[in-house]
Amino acid sequence: MFKVINKDILVSNGDYGQLNLTAVDVDTAVRYIFATGDKIEFKVSDFYRQKILIDKTIYVESPTDTVVIELDGLDTDINDDTINPHYYVYDIVYNDVYSLVCFTDEVQPHFVVYPRHKGV
Repeated sequence: MFKVINKDILVSNGDYGQLNLTAVDVDTAVRYIFATGDKIEFKVSDFYRQKILIDKTIYVESPTDTVVIELDGLDTDINDDTINPHYYVYDIVYNDVYSLVCFTDEVQPHFVVYPRHKGV
C-alpha cells in the first residue's frame, strides 16, 4: 500500500511508491516550473527530528512542473513492529531554503508506516 491522503503519506512497511510533487503560487494559482539544477530534499524523521529515516535528494534535470520522488522498498522498510503503525514526520525542502510542505497549528503532515501483513 502506498497512498497520499491530504498531506499524509501512508505506506506498508517495505512497499514502494512515488510522490508527484507540484508547487502552486497561492496568490495566482499558477503552477511553479522547477528549473534545471533545482534541488529537492525529502526527509522522514522521528517527531523530535533527531533520527532521519529516509533522506532523498533529487536534482531537476530539465524544466518541469512536476518532480517525482521515488521511494523503494528499502526506503520504507523502517518499522520493525508487526502489529502497530508508526507515525513519523516529513519535510520537502526546495533549494535548501523553502519548505514545500508546511507545518501549521492545524496540519502536521505525517509519514505513517503500517506493518507488513505476515501470511499464516
